[in-house]
Amino acid sequence: MRGVDGEGLPTWRFLSQTRRSRVGPSVASARLRWHCALLARAVGGLLVARRCGLRASLLGPRLLLPPLTHTPGGPVLALADEGKDGVGSGDDDIFGVIGSAFEAWGAAAPGGLEALMRNDVREGGHLAAASLRNDVRPRLAQHTFYVAQAALTPEEMTDRCIRQPRRLCGYTPAFVWQHGDGLVAVNKPWGMRVHLPPAQEGGQRQVWPEELTVHNWFRDTFPGEKPRTCNRLDFATSGVMLIARSKEVKRYMQKLFEKRRVCKMYTALVLGNPPQAWDKGVWLTYALMDTDGFARRVASDTEIKDAQTAETFVRVLRRATWPLAAEGGRPQLDVSLVEVRPRTGRRHQIRAHLSAAGHPILGDDAYGGNPWGERGGSYRMFLHATGLEFPRWDVPGENMTITAQSDFELELGESRAESEAAGATPVGGPSFGR
Repeated sequence: MRGVDGEGLPTWRFLSQTRRSRVGPSVASARLRWHCALLARAVGGLLVARRCGLRASLLGPRLLLPPLTHTPGGPVLALADEGKDGVGSGDDDIFGVIGSAFEAWGAAAPGGLEALMRNDVREGGHLAAASLRNDVRPRLAQHTFYVAQAALTPEEMTDRCIRQPRRLCGYTPAFVWQHGDGLVAVNKPWGMRVHLPPAQEGGQRQVWPEELTVHNWFRDTFPGEKPRTCNRLDFATSGVMLIARSKEVKRYMQKLFEKRRVCKMYTALVLGNPPQAWDKGVWLTYALMDTDGFARRVASDTEIKDAQTAETFVRVLRRATWPLAAEGGRPQLDVSLVEVRPRTGRRHQIRAHLSAAGHPILGDDAYGGNPWGERGGSYRMFLHATGLEFPRWDVPGENMTITAQSDFELELGESRAESEAAGATPVGGPSFGR
């Protein structure tokens, strides 16, 4: 696998695997309080996890787990052998490596590790459930690159990691489903590309040296096979992706997408409280155009003939606040959990439509979704592809639905806005085949 050494471990230039931060009594005490708080939250956390479609475990220090990776043949990226370098051998490894990264960035963070532990407890103990090798180290490498590129200053990056520990988790693609030798579904993490672009002369394909992609996961899981991607997600978007293992299945799925016979389902957190009409569901139909830069924009009346038509169904599922508690003097923000079903498949369609409607996706800096006006104020863009529905090729007349639910609800606090209208009946969203 690219970007790993002979033992299948990432090759980190800025961190030594054997290096451990020395910790004093105050940090050790904080770790003890951290574990006690995690244990106290376990029962409630398990109930919330089941409600949000997550699997949970009380094995060892892992109290709240994301969906477990299950892959044929045990790939390098699977959540396995935790005892060697993950939380199974003690979280001194995780926090020692994180502390070393903060030092390498050159940011002074007195009491930073203690604050990080407290915030991790508040958010459900995701660092306790993370793999040091497969999640924490790759995320630190990613953020080290951002610091080197001056996307954020060392102080800003350290502050954001401490306030939002989940910034350092979730870099492992999760196996969702497989149909014989024809089709594979994978849950793509946020902040990961599907594949690397073709090598440019004199250029580097990886943005940072340790970057991995969904295609890396596929090649490790199915050695010798070529990944044939059926649908793609943006770098910042997480969720269900389909990869064909044969040319025949790829051609079949490609035709379904071209004929709009695949129903695509997403979940998003958007800023603000949309109009009450969104509780029943609305269609956004802004025509879209490219710009000179990365983002797209809504076409004006005089530009319609040169623009792309686009249709997106949106319905509010819950009105709430984010984050769970105020962070460093920053107030909680009004947000809404929405269901999104695009009928067309334009580039950045969902992101551009929600922004044009006045409710950009939380964490989508390119379309005005940066919380508190801070660049990188949210650890991720909250857009997740929850499911795909399409006709089966092996059983005529039957549809197949593949889902991977988001855990966005775990991050929401009580709503300050008016409660959802009692007894509101959603209008029909785009059913399969529309």
